[in-house]
Amino acid sequence: PWMRDLGQWLGAREVTREAIGLSLRSGASVVLVPGGQAELFATSSSTKQVRIYRGHRGFVRVALQHRARLVPAFSFGEWELMDNVSMEGVQRWTRSWLGFPVPFWPYGRWG
Repeated sequence: PWMRDLGQWLGAREVTREAIGLSLRSGASVVLVPGGQAELFATSSSTKQVRIYRGHRGFVRVALQHRARLVPAFSFGEWELMDNVSMEGVQRWTRSWLGFPVPFWPYGRWG
């Protein structure tokens, strides 16, 4: 619970239709990364293969319902700069229990 409280104090919100709708109704801007953790843990700088997770599409519908502007942005090449430690079993288990994967330890070219 304290992680959630800290995240919300810093401005983070749950990624649910209700939370996004509430933020949009209050006039706040919402930034989403549709691939999120699914793409982060499926992509590696050691391969030339890029994974695109297509499971999250409801955010477009929510934006249209609230008459919010969608500003598409594409980021490419970050998988060549940063990796995450690969402990798939532990990360899958902690993501199901905590809602986020542990350990999350990004490392890369400059760090």
